[in-house]
Amino acid sequence: MTQIIISNIYAIFGLISIFAYLPQIKTLWIGASAPTEISVKTWSFWAVGGLVTLSYAALCLQDILFCALTVLNLVCTVTIIMLVLYNRYVRYGNCYSLRNALFQYYLCRPFFGVVCHLEQDNERTQKRTLTKC
Repeated sequence: MTQIIISNIYAIFGLISIFAYLPQIKTLWIGASAPTEISVKTWSFWAVGGLVTLSYAALCLQDILFCALTVLNLVCTVTIIMLVLYNRYVRYGNCYSLRNALFQYYLCRPFFGVVCHLEQDNERTQKRTLTKC
């Protein structure tokens, strides 16, 4: 009997916690400026943690309720990441697509900066070549 009560409380609280994402999503959806105070790296780590949790829930626990709530949390987390990047780089930035913004953020930041350093080196080489001509 106790397990059923705890299971129901978990399900209810899990669904209610999904609604906690909605004010943030609404703010990002109608935002009038690029959100600079939201850490995409933190939300990204939470999304990766959600994927690990989902894998554990599906493969080890095989608990449908836990999997469903984890998927809902993961969808909300990824939605916030996408909206922040869209607003920051496409809507109020200089990227032409969300895919380009994802590339710019995840591969061209100091934490993940290998690709952009290679591109910058290639651009410098091309500029030197053009000036020599």
